[in-house]
Amino acid sequence: MVRSKVAETEVGLNRTKAEREKTFDRKKGEVGQINDFIQRVMSVYRMHNVRARSSAVSPKSFKDFPDIKVSATFSRARDWQCPDLASRTDVDRESAASKESTAS
Repeated sequence: MVRSKVAETEVGLNRTKAEREKTFDRKKGEVGQINDFIQRVMSVYRMHNVRARSSAVSPKSFKDFPDIKVSATFSRARDWQCPDLASRTDVDRESAASKESTAS
């Protein structure tokens, strides 16, 4: 009984982990799309701004695009390891195993 509950819980944990990773990847993609949109808008603004000027000289501020600040969450590598959770899970498994061997 305990083993089946542990197995069932691990299946749920794996399903939740997969959903979390999919959600993260989807949100990271959305951040990339927003970034691309902002770059396009800045580019179009600059193009029309330069066209509207009487001289063809671009302002110095147009030399480079400003940095778009994105949460570090989306720019660093994913680390799905949760050391505190893993140690608790190991303790729970040991506890379940000892309960099962005592029940036998």
